[in-house]
Amino acid sequence: MITLRQMGRIAKPHGLVGDVKVAPDTDDPYRFTDLRSVYVGKSPDSVLLFDIVSARIQPSKFGATVLLKMEGIDSRDQAEKLYGQLVFAVQDDLPPLEEDEFYYSDVIGHSVLSDEGEPLGRVADILEAPGQDKLVVQREDGSRFMVPMVPEFVRDVTDHSVVIRLLDGLL
Repeated sequence: MITLRQMGRIAKPHGLVGDVKVAPDTDDPYRFTDLRSVYVGKSPDSVLLFDIVSARIQPSKFGATVLLKMEGIDSRDQAEKLYGQLVFAVQDDLPPLEEDEFYYSDVIGHSVLSDEGEPLGRVADILEAPGQDKLVVQREDGSRFMVPMVPEFVRDVTDHSVVIRLLDGLL
């Protein structure tokens, strides 16, 4: 069984010959240039496999955009039909994670604890933003708060929990 990892979302067509702009979900968009194929679909359960013809990185106001040309997508009309769909790679095709790295999708649902062990809620989402990403924590009462994804605040990520440093006024 293969494990798919979300790499980005198709933002829009680029040009007239089927290229698409992909907003990458990876901290290193150059990972696209090492891939031979990607899966595209609305979810990991409904994807189609595409061989990559070319992958180029274009600087943008949001960091970087990937210009992706896939086999069989040869017109702007075909590219437009992929708008909003997710782009996945086979995990085994990606470089191994370093000791302090993790996939964002793996921490969704993890318990969030203060650095003193106080339960604070669960990871509801991780928002990617210029400058720094934000951990979205949902409390038991349904309220949410965000924590910058930087070492000063996110102290540890384990297989089941995320430990954060609390500041006055954060909750």
